[in-house]
Amino acid sequence: MTKEQLSKRISRTKTYQPVGRINCKDGFHVSVQAGNGIYSDPRLDGQSQYAEVELGFPSEQIPELSEYAEKEDHKETVFGYVPIDLVVDLINKCFHTCFDDSARLAGIHSY
Repeated sequence: MTKEQLSKRISRTKTYQPVGRINCKDGFHVSVQAGNGIYSDPRLDGQSQYAEVELGFPSEQIPELSEYAEKEDHKETVFGYVPIDLVVDLINKCFHTCFDDSARLAGIHSY
């Protein structure tokens, strides 16, 4: 996954309309959001690329995200202004079993 692909996946058309969380085949999941009212850069909806995004409520601890966490328990917090390059690296290196490609390409997101 590239940062352009991730930006496109999380770009929303309406404020306060969450996009589906990232669900991995190995059971890992995390919410990745960007836009108006979200801890992202830019804080605008419908952008083609984001430099920083908000992650939330992952299914397991992610040590690389500790400095961005609002609370110590990673499963019960959000992570603000996480560099999109870090998120892409985590997805590509640690969670390479993410996504059902056919569903992602069709624009279907799991919740």
